[in-house]
Amino acid sequence: MFSGSGLVIPADPTQPGYVYAGIATNAAQSGGTVAVVTSGDIQAAFWSWISGLPVFAAPGGNLTQAPPTFGRSHLIGWALDAHTIHLAPDPVIPII
Repeated sequence: MFSGSGLVIPADPTQPGYVYAGIATNAAQSGGTVAVVTSGDIQAAFWSWISGLPVFAAPGGNLTQAPPTFGRSHLIGWALDAHTIHLAPDPVIPII
């Protein structure tokens, strides 16, 4: 997510002020530059998604296919195969 100072920080939909910015495609030291994908297809060899299931934002900047049970539900896309997500973020839904 974007911080108030324009930096990208790990998103956490359980925290107040959560704003999804996209998925970083590289790691960086604090203050470093990252590339962020906001829509379309994104791949990573280390992913092991179940094709056809939704992908949600999860605490700590992680992704999951398990629907959240607290905080906010934010479906960010769908697994096309084990290593590919099609990013098409839905609106954030508070969980009551």
